[in-house]
Amino acid sequence: MRYKNIKIGIALLSILTFVGIIPISAVTVYPGNSFTVTLSCGVAEGTVSFSGNANVSNIQASKTFCDRNQGITVTATAVNVGTGVISMTAEDAIDTSDPNNRVQMAAGTLISSASVSIVAQTSGGNTTYVPSSPSDSQQSVNSHKGDEAKSSDNLLSSLSLSKGTLSPAFDPEVTEYNVNLKAGSTATSVSAQAKDTKASIEGTGEKTLVEGDNLVEVKVTAENGDVRTYKINIYVEEKNLTQIKFDKMNYGIVTKVDRLEAPAGFEKTTLAVNGKDVPAWKNADMKLTLLYLRNEDGNKDFYIYDEKEGTVVSLYKPIQIAGKDYIQLSIVRSAQERSGMKYNAKIKIGDLTIDGWEYEDKAYENYVLLYLMNKEGKANYYLYEKSEGTLQIAADMAAVSQSAYDELKGSMSSMNMYMIAGIAGTAVFAVLSGVGFYLNAINKKRYLAHRRELYQMKDQDE
Repeated sequence: MRYKNIKIGIALLSILTFVGIIPISAVTVYPGNSFTVTLSCGVAEGTVSFSGNANVSNIQASKTFCDRNQGITVTATAVNVGTGVISMTAEDAIDTSDPNNRVQMAAGTLISSASVSIVAQTSGGNTTYVPSSPSDSQQSVNSHKGDEAKSSDNLLSSLSLSKGTLSPAFDPEVTEYNVNLKAGSTATSVSAQAKDTKASIEGTGEKTLVEGDNLVEVKVTAENGDVRTYKINIYVEEKNLTQIKFDKMNYGIVTKVDRLEAPAGFEKTTLAVNGKDVPAWKNADMKLTLLYLRNEDGNKDFYIYDEKEGTVVSLYKPIQIAGKDYIQLSIVRSAQERSGMKYNAKIKIGDLTIDGWEYEDKAYENYVLLYLMNKEGKANYYLYEKSEGTLQIAADMAAVSQSAYDELKGSMSSMNMYMIAGIAGTAVFAVLSGVGFYLNAINKKRYLAHRRELYQMKDQDE
């Protein structure tokens, strides 16, 4: 029995290590004081987010991108007596435990967590947790003697710019914002006010801007020394962007991309488009090239570019369906109409919203037709069955493009018209032949009767 329990314990530890969730022994901190933990990424790789329970606040991470087997330092403030929990969850991350089958982690999947014991005590403390490996950890405590009476409030009550609007709207708990400014903008003024008059603020005032990305940081230092940093990512539109068309709309090729992270599996390079060198990203395995474009509304994203044809073919949108990785390919307006189907840009598949076709026939209401590219870079039409969550290539459409399909359908319609005309002609011919045969029979009878009458008259004369 004891041996069996040991085996179960080892198995559980293996599972926890595999997914990167490492339970951390509780450490003692005190209300109003800050503490620091280092959370392990384990096998996760990608963008992550952090949260805490009601007993902690002011959560700040050293970064939001997880590297396999690396750690991220997170600082927070203890609020209430009890157990404080800090959690790191997947936002856009991949499970790399199997190098040959990197699986997209569902948003919100727990990667690792840490807990601290918050107790009432007159003396303050600042606790740091730093794991040296997934199976080993060390703890150290640094006292903030005399800080227990000082305020730890490092929140802003307001944050604004003389030019530009924060997105999302300002919230004291939100520490990162985006701002888009028109081409030619060279400066903006940053204003901020702290909730606590004893807190100090750095980073406000007039800011010089350049084309492309600009980063402004506003740091708020509480009376007890705790620091909170608010980041404002300001993008100034570039002048005279190289233009390229996609789905009858003009897009500008963004060239100021120094702070832009390459999509997973892609390497940055330079490409000549319309006679100008522009940044591009390539994936050798999928034979894909991406450009970073801005549409007429000012929104920016990666798009798939066909170097041979010199055209943009789709928005680059990696997704996971039925446990496999795909790229959702854009369906241009001219290809959205299909007989017997209805195009829908908001088809729900689990947590995904995807565009494709639904059948008008209610007998097939559980099926949707999707246009996807697999990890080998091959585009196919797929049928997704909602109730079973299965996905398979639509064999009758796999090798047929939308335009070819429509052309084929038109040809079939023409052939059907010829067949109908042929059948109708044959029917008419048969009717006419029958009438002719009938009339011929009547004429023959009349002819024979006439001949018989002539012979009778001849016999009478003789």
